[in-house]
Formats: sequence, C-alpha cells, structure tokens
Amino acid sequence: MEKELIERNLLLSKISGRYDEKHDIVPDNLAEGFVQVEKLIKEQPVAFKVDEMLNYLADQKAHNESMYLSAAENKDKYSEARYAGKMDAYRDIFDMMKKMKLE
Repeated sequence: MEKELIERNLLLSKISGRYDEKHDIVPDNLAEGFVQVEKLIKEQPVAFKVDEMLNYLADQKAHNESMYLSAAENKDKYSEARYAGKMDAYRDIFDMMKKMKLE
C-alpha cells in the first residue's frame, strides 16, 4: 500500500473551517466526531524530507561548532560548554538520521 503525505496543518484548518461554517446545525455527536478526527490527525507522526533535514542539522552543527570555537577563544567556559553540548547533540541526531536513511 502506497503512503501519501498530507500537510497536517492544512488539513486541520480545513476541518476546523468546515466545523465553524456548520457549527449552528451540527448535532453534538457530530461535533464530537470533529474533535476526535482532529485529535487523531494531531497524533500522527510528522513526515519530513530526510535530505532537507540532514542539511539543516549539518548547518546547525557547523554554527554551534563555530560558536564553540569562538567561546573557547574568548575563554568563556559557560558558552563553551553550552555550544559543545549543542554541537554534540546535532552531530548525534545527524548521524542517527543518516543511518536511518541508509537502512
């Protein structure tokens, strides 16, 4: 079965718009149906383009690495530790996503 991607926020706005248009004539049980459908949509995982996400993570890692080096140069231990943690986190997430892409 082929999976199709939907834009969750657009779908939610359309559902909400439909409900808003008809709220005066929608019985309570149908209104509850709108609420349940909206809840189910919000619970679905978000899809993203892996290559775009990898580029974003690489950019963030490079930015934090630059900030880390600057903080180290200025002997700002607090910022140095902060950016080292961020740099490591972006690297770990990047590596994990790259691995998922290859599987």
